[in-house]
Amino acid sequence: MDKLCKAYENSSVTFDLTKDGIHLEMLWVDSGFRRAGLGTTLLKEITDLADTLQMPVTLQARGDIPDHGLLEFYQKHGFYVTNADPVVNAMRRPAVSKPEPKPEAKQYALEDELQPQRAKIRERLMIDKLLGKFKETEVSITYAGSGDSGGIDVCSLDDPELNDFLFAVMWQLHAGYENNDGGGGTVTWDLVQDKITVDHGNYYTASEDTLAEF
Repeated sequence: MDKLCKAYENSSVTFDLTKDGIHLEMLWVDSGFRRAGLGTTLLKEITDLADTLQMPVTLQARGDIPDHGLLEFYQKHGFYVTNADPVVNAMRRPAVSKPEPKPEAKQYALEDELQPQRAKIRERLMIDKLLGKFKETEVSITYAGSGDSGGIDVCSLDDPELNDFLFAVMWQLHAGYENNDGGGGTVTWDLVQDKITVDHGNYYTASEDTLAEF
């Protein structure tokens, strides 16, 4: 068993690497820097390593701290409770097999109620881009969920109308993605070509990836 630690100025993570998987022993973020994405970044390093090694990740999350949101945090990243306890909950993220090459994107038509939103939001964003409010030609959201809980983790623009629209596009194909082991992915909108791509994967022992364009 190898005990590994990665320490940064305001955060650190310690984990055990064994032949059976990765056990996350501690993930710490200084109280003054929480809810700024540091925890998500650290956890992603561990889950990316687990996916590369095709190993599960286990941990124990405190459940007795009011409003701490630990269970929800880990559930959003593919963990589920294996042993519920008022104080400490055992959690696990299943191993995933090495993904197959991405399939060719299938073409879909947006639902009728989303079409007007698409035109309206794109027009507004293109005007904002011309005015220099942002430089990107693509906008995106990253989402994840499991155990009946999920949502948007990262968005390229702080624009609720845009982000809700991209989430609704994903939901058209993957409604209920957060159930059971859950899933996650990225929705990207190329504003110049007006092409929306949904890159989605389901969390279970053999991952299933799909690629869709609108």
